[in-house]
Amino acid sequence: MRRVYLACSALVVMSAPLAAQVEYPVDLRIGGITGSTRRDISVDNSVTDRLDASVKGVEAFLGAKGGGVGIGGRILNGTYGADDFTQREARLFVGENWFRIEGAYGERSLLGTDTTVLFIRAGARSIVQIGGTGVSISISGSKTFQGDFSHSKSDTSRKPDGWEGESSVFYTAPKIPVYVQLGYRADYFKYQGRAEHMNGIVFGLGLWLGGR
Repeated sequence: MRRVYLACSALVVMSAPLAAQVEYPVDLRIGGITGSTRRDISVDNSVTDRLDASVKGVEAFLGAKGGGVGIGGRILNGTYGADDFTQREARLFVGENWFRIEGAYGERSLLGTDTTVLFIRAGARSIVQIGGTGVSISISGSKTFQGDFSHSKSDTSRKPDGWEGESSVFYTAPKIPVYVQLGYRADYFKYQGRAEHMNGIVFGLGLWLGGR
């Protein structure tokens, strides 16, 4: 009986590290995203097209576990009718997860044209983890500014304008750092009298070290 007790105790001790939550020294999230979106295109404030499409991409973030400075990026691709849409951006974060300032520099294509617009985004993001459940809630909002400074500051027609907002719920598995994401994203982008408004549901799947 004593040997059986010792053997059981040894199994408990050996299995404890597997059941315990792993603590990662960094906050690393990388995964694929896809969404069913609707895109309204208007010229001189008159809607010319309403198009539905699936937008896919990759999103990544790397920062210190306790907050501070982090870097990231996002690539989005989609096809609306006969036109391709692409958006690429590099990101910089400052602050803790519950509230951090976000900046981005990137380029975006305009549907129906050969134009690619450089832009800067600035805003804030909040990610709140719900205890040890693995559930996290993320809310973000940002404003779009001019990214190409080769033109005159007085030439307002070449200055992009717009905004972006997104809310998501993440769930990270308890023993493997895999997450799923469900959210809603909307943005508005205007350049030289042409405006695009995109909104839709976002789905995501990937790896998140520090998601619990």
